[in-house]
Amino acid sequence: MSKGLPAIVVGLVLAAASPAAAQTTTCDPWSANFSGAVPTARDVIGIDLGARDVTTAESDAYLLAVDRASARVTSGVLATSVQGRPLRYAIVGSPANVTAKGLERVRRSAAALMDPRTSSAEAARIADADPAILWIAGNVHGGEESGTDAALTATTALPRGSSARPSS
Repeated sequence: MSKGLPAIVVGLVLAAASPAAAQTTTCDPWSANFSGAVPTARDVIGIDLGARDVTTAESDAYLLAVDRASARVTSGVLATSVQGRPLRYAIVGSPANVTAKGLERVRRSAAALMDPRTSSAEAARIADADPAILWIAGNVHGGEESGTDAALTATTALPRGSSARPSS
């Protein structure tokens, strides 16, 4: 980590509006409808993501600003690096799922899905009723130039909203 690039871990908990098996979505990222409730990087740190590598301080400031601005985001510190820097994470999802109670419910469901003793019928019920989980880890190695910017982009684009909605 010779450049001192920030490390960020993003765990995204995406909540489905209806059972996964019944969903069909249309996603056109070029015509997405953004709510505007989440600040842009330019608003918080004065640059657009991708214009240059963000510093640790910029990454932390932006992540905390997004957390404060959106009920769909919660963040914290997972650990501390050997250099003494906080290793931050963010979880994005429906407001009900990113509370302590909601995250515990999602954790229990995920554990049940990973348990080989869970019946196929119970696994199908859980998969239909609970949110899908997507894990993104950015800049896990210090020399990866774009990991932090990419993770911040995902962390902020999702709570802004988009045109991807279940059609029924």
